Amino acid sequence: MRPPHQSKSKGKADTSNFILVKEERQLKAAAHKATSDVHAAQDSLADIRQTQYPLRKKTKKSKPWSLIPPTELKKTTRVEEDPQHATLKFDTNDLLISGTDYGIMTMATTVTRTLEGLEKLKAGQFFKLPKSTKLVAKDIAWKTGQFQLQRRLQRAKASHDSPAT
Repeated sequence: MRPPHQSKSKGKADTSNFILVKEERQLKAAAHKATSDVHAAQDSLADIRQTQYPLRKKTKKSKPWSLIPPTELKKTTRVEEDPQHATLKFDTNDLLISGTDYGIMTMATTVTRTLEGLEKLKAGQFFKLPKSTKLVAKDIAWKTGQFQLQRRLQRAKASHDSPAT
């Protein structure tokens, strides 16, 4: 009687499994070596860059932002960069200046002014003030869809909580 872990045909099937397992181990070893070679190359590049950075910093005489071309402002352009990079090419009568006041209940109140209005204000003359724009938490909840989601969840809860008739 033969033991239960041995198969009937012990010849070619066992050797082919052994060869497949051996090939799999060789492929895994090759993949591991390739990965370690990539990591070694990345480490050497990082070391080279780390030594080059202070040298470049010392040798650069021109400021890096002087190479950036200036932004041409038009009527609808919004600028949130350093003003030294901007060139103005429009009529100043079209210019709007805005100021924002941040608060707790009203998250932000923004008022825009024209250049003409500011000149009247300096001269002490009366003029019509533009309407201020207010931003409250309800506006954010509505625009992000949180308000609609909350109402949908409340309706779903009400429909599940009601007793069956």
